[in-house]
Amino acid sequence: MVTLLTQIKQGQKARVVSVEGGAQGRRLVEMGLYPGKQICFLRKSPFTDPLQFQIGGASISIRKSEAELVTVESF
Repeated sequence: MVTLLTQIKQGQKARVVSVEGGAQGRRLVEMGLYPGKQICFLRKSPFTDPLQFQIGGASISIRKSEAELVTVESF
């Protein structure tokens, strides 16, 4: 199922389909969020921002507004 990165549940894995957003999108791609890459949602902060994800061996935290720029396919 294709959805936004913000819609997957904690512990769920997904594959990046696309990244939008101009300069913000390029920054996310530089952080490893590029099409075809597997990602796992680790946790969110108590106030839902930022969100923490695992990409390969790295753990990254991004704002919810940034995660809304990423379309993923969950599995």
